[in-house]
Amino acid sequence: MPKKPKVKSEKPAEKVYNINKSLKCDLNRDELLAAGLQLAEACDSHAKLEEDNKSVMAGYTARLKEKAAQVSVLQSKVQNKFEFRQVPCEEKHDFAEAQ
Repeated sequence: MPKKPKVKSEKPAEKVYNINKSLKCDLNRDELLAAGLQLAEACDSHAKLEEDNKSVMAGYTARLKEKAAQVSVLQSKVQNKFEFRQVPCEEKHDFAEAQ
């Protein structure tokens, strides 16, 4: 069998690749308007969330104060080993004996 002659393959002079790059692009009027509307909606949403957060935090602050007061009362009971209670009593004054 005769050997096949080697054929030299020529390399292409240039090779093209399709890629994506992040490049600066100026916005047109329509794009600026759309971005402005999105910004306004985002600002409004952010402000509402801030108000909700303040409301929730106020609720938690009140609950924390309530629990702190409860802890203080119970801590005093345990530490002092007594508490003051309303106890039904009968009080008699005998003024005849005093004269």
